[in-house]
Amino acid sequence: MLDGDKPTRLTVAVLQEKCQTSLAHGLDDEEAARRLEKYGKNCLPEEPPKPLLKLIIEQFEDLLVRILLGAAMVSLILAFFEDDEEEQLTAWIEPIVILVILILNAIVGVWQERNADEEIKALMKLSASKAVVLREGKEKTIPAEQVVIGDVILCSSGDQVPADARICELRSTTIRVDQSTLTGECYAVIKHEEPIHDDDSPFALNILYSSTNVTYGKAKCIVTSVGLDTEFGKIYKGTKETEEEKTPLQKKLDDFGDQLTKVITVICIAVWVVNLPHFTSKGGWLKGCIFYAKQAVALAVAAIPEGLPAVVTTCLALGTRRMAKKKALVRKLPSVETLGCTTVVCSDKTGTLTTNKMVVRKIRTVSASGLVKYTVKGTNFNPVDREKWGHGSDCCVDPQTLIEKDGRPVAAPLGGDQALADMSAVMALCNEANLSYNSELQQVERVSDAMEASLLVAVEKLGSADRGVNIELQMIQEPEKRLSACRKAWTDMYTKNGTLEFTRDRKSMSVHVTSSKGGDQLFVKGAPDFLIERCTHVKLDNGKVERLDAKTKATILEEYHMLASGAESLRCLGMATKTETVFSALDLKDPSQFVKIESGMTFVGFVGILDPPRKEVKEAIEQCNHAHIRVIVITGDNKDTAEAICRE
Repeated sequence: MLDGDKPTRLTVAVLQEKCQTSLAHGLDDEEAARRLEKYGKNCLPEEPPKPLLKLIIEQFEDLLVRILLGAAMVSLILAFFEDDEEEQLTAWIEPIVILVILILNAIVGVWQERNADEEIKALMKLSASKAVVLREGKEKTIPAEQVVIGDVILCSSGDQVPADARICELRSTTIRVDQSTLTGECYAVIKHEEPIHDDDSPFALNILYSSTNVTYGKAKCIVTSVGLDTEFGKIYKGTKETEEEKTPLQKKLDDFGDQLTKVITVICIAVWVVNLPHFTSKGGWLKGCIFYAKQAVALAVAAIPEGLPAVVTTCLALGTRRMAKKKALVRKLPSVETLGCTTVVCSDKTGTLTTNKMVVRKIRTVSASGLVKYTVKGTNFNPVDREKWGHGSDCCVDPQTLIEKDGRPVAAPLGGDQALADMSAVMALCNEANLSYNSELQQVERVSDAMEASLLVAVEKLGSADRGVNIELQMIQEPEKRLSACRKAWTDMYTKNGTLEFTRDRKSMSVHVTSSKGGDQLFVKGAPDFLIERCTHVKLDNGKVERLDAKTKATILEEYHMLASGAESLRCLGMATKTETVFSALDLKDPSQFVKIESGMTFVGFVGILDPPRKEVKEAIEQCNHAHIRVIVITGDNKDTAEAICRE
C-alpha cells in the first residue's frame, strides 16, 4: 500500500493518500473488513501444537537410543528361533526390559515438553488486547487483532500500542513512550509528528511501535504495519528462524554411540567369523550360523549400556524439577545439562539485571556553604522498600533508614531543609503519574511514566517535616493509603489550576497552583541545565532566597554533569518555583509562550534517577565468578549507565 515508501519520511497528507484513509473520518467498516481479509489479522501466528506422534519420534532420535532399539529388535527376532523353552524365556526378558526403559524415557521427555509448551503459551501475551480506532468518524474500541493498515488509532497515556503506526497529530504538547520491550532502554522516549528524512535509526521518533507503552500524552496515528510486518513481529520471526543446536551432552552421547557402534560391529563380525569352523558342530551349518549370530548379538547387547538413557533422563528430570522451583522454565530436558557446560553468560540489562523500576537515588539542594547531598535507598516503587507489602511491624519502616544526608541517616529531612520541602511539593504536584497496589502480587505498580512514578515514591520516602507525622505514616496498614499519604498532604495544601505540558524546546513541564494560605505559584521540573538558565534566584536549605550568582550556578552544573555523565550516570531532573504568577494571565493555548512563563524562577534543587540492580544480582554474579563463568551485559542503553549498574 505504501509502495516501498518509508512512512517516516512522508508528510501526513501524503501518508493519508497512500493509505487511502482520513484522519478526520478513519476507515469505513466495509473497507476495514476488506483489508483484514487481504492483510490478515494483526497478531503473531500461533504455532500449531506439535503432534503427539512427532513428539514421541523425537525421543528416539539419539544415536544411542536407536542402537538400543535396534539391538532389542534383533534380540526379539532371534528369540523366535530359540528351541530350548528355558532359554527362550531368558531370550525374551532382555529385549523387553530394554524396550520398557526406552518407552519410559520417551514418556518423561514428551511430558516435559508438553508441560513447557503450555507454560510458554501462557507467557506469550505481550500484544495489546484492545485498540481505540476511528471508524466512519466515530471512536470505537475493537480487539487489537482487527486493526488494519490505514486504520486511524488513538493512543493515550497507559495504552499499549497495537501496531506500528505513524504519529500524525499530537493531542497533547508531547508524547512519551516506553520502548524497553524493543530496545532495552529503560527511559521513556519523546516522540513527535514531523517527517524524518535522516532515518538511519532503527526506531524512528515519529513512529509508535507495536507492544510499546504510552507513558504520557495523546496522539492520533495511522497504522502502517500489522502482525509479522511490525518491528516486534520481525523480532519474533528472527527467533523462529534460528536453527536448533545440539547440547554438549547430546553431542557427547552421539559421539559415544557412534564409536560404540563401530567397535561392537567389528567385534560381533569378528566373533561370528572366528566361529565359522564350528558351525557344523551345532547340528548343521544353518543352525550353527544362527547360534553364533545369537552369540554375537548377545555380546553386542551386553556391551551396550542400556541403563544409560534412563539414568541420563532421570538426572535431567531431577534438574528440571530443581530449576522449576527456582522459577526457571525448561522446554527440553537436555537443555538442563547445557548449564553445566556454560562458560559465558550474556545478560540483558533492563528488567533482567535491573528492576526496570526507576528510583530516585540522589537529591541535591543548596546551602550557604555549598551543596547538601542526600542519598535515597530502595530498589522498587514501594515507599517502604519492600518487594511485597508487609503487615504489622514488617511495614513499619522508619524514613530515617531510607534517607541519608552527607552519608549519615537523617530523620524528618524536610524539617531541616526548606528547599527540600519545596522539591517534595514540586515532585508531588508537577506529576501526572500514580502508584497502585496489586493485591494479588502484593506489589506496588506504577500507572504512567516510570520516571514520574519514581518522584512520587521519593515524596513518600521523604515523609513529613514533622517527626510525629512520620511515625504515624509507619503505622498505616492499608497500602492504598500509604502510597499517597504524603502526596495527599501536598494536594490538600495546594489546588492545581492548570498544566504547562512538556515541550522539546524548553525541556520542562510545570503546574500552576494556589496555596490554601493564599498566593499563586508555578512548580516546574525539567532538565537541570535548561532549567537553571531560566532561574534568577536560588532557595537555600535554611529557607533564604538569594540571587543565583555565577559561582553557585557553576557548582550546581558541575555536580549535575558529574552525576549525569560520570561514574553513576543518573538521569537528572531539576526543580524550580515561581511566585506571584496569576493564573488568569497565563496563555496556555500557545506552547511557544511557555518558556516566557517559566522564566525568572527560583531554583530549589535536582534529583538523580536510576533503574537499580536487583538485590539478588550481586550474589548471582559472585556465584558465576566462583564457577569461572564470565558475565557479559548486553544493553541498548547508554554505555556509562550500563557501567554504573555493573559497578553497583
